[in-house]
Amino acid sequence: MTSDGRQSVPREHATVLGVAWYWVVAIAVLVVALLVLIVVSAARASTEQATAQRAASAYTPPALPTVAPVASFSQAVDRLKDTSRPWTVAVVGDSTGYGPERWVDQFATQVSLERKRQVVLHDWNDESLQYDPAKTIGSGGAAITIWNAAAPGRGPDYSRAHLSTMIPKGITPDVIIINHGHNVGPDIAVDTNGLISALRFKYRTAPFAYTVQNPFRSDTAAEQEARASDELAYATEHGWRVIDVYDAFTSQPALAPLYEDDRHENAKGGLLWAQTVMKATGI
Repeated sequence: MTSDGRQSVPREHATVLGVAWYWVVAIAVLVVALLVLIVVSAARASTEQATAQRAASAYTPPALPTVAPVASFSQAVDRLKDTSRPWTVAVVGDSTGYGPERWVDQFATQVSLERKRQVVLHDWNDESLQYDPAKTIGSGGAAITIWNAAAPGRGPDYSRAHLSTMIPKGITPDVIIINHGHNVGPDIAVDTNGLISALRFKYRTAPFAYTVQNPFRSDTAAEQEARASDELAYATEHGWRVIDVYDAFTSQPALAPLYEDDRHENAKGGLLWAQTVMKATGI
């Protein structure tokens, strides 16, 4: 007890109390600092969120690229009415379109006569893998150009492999005629889908016409009849313009006068084929 009557606290007790108060104060300071940090962080997050929301509301995303729809065949052919506008057709096919008496050459002549315009015909050379010098047929108006990628004995895979040369860079056909039928099957879709996909990828607006090819005059006639039926179903399913050459040939009084051999048309058959293409397409 002290001289003034108060009870004294032992020194060791005072030391313990001092240490305890130190930790109480330190913890209190830490709690306050933590609360301040939480408040500041919350405020900052709120500010950042508000800023992001303002930026999002003010942001205008770039316009996505648009792809023009595929033109209808009628729309594409209507462009022929403008005689000052060049017009292009690509024919991708087999030997039935290859040669001076075959349908593509005769088609070029008939189109020139019908439209009273110059036609420029490019014939594919299967040996050089490029086009022979162009033929010019008739005169008048802007040229109608035909890229005739007919290759004897070849199928759709061949056309797909050489497509970038068969339809040269910078050329966008108004219409594309697929003339494969003798070297495909038994599943038309399996043999042809790759070529169709490649054509559609490169030429997104060009409408397709698909040839149902002529019958055979041999012991494989039944096979070609079944193939022609499959071709017709295949083209119809996809909504392409159908050129039914099989029907045009079988509607004639006799097949023999139309043929050079058992599969290929002669000049008379080529003319019938060309006329069938013109009638079916409106070209």
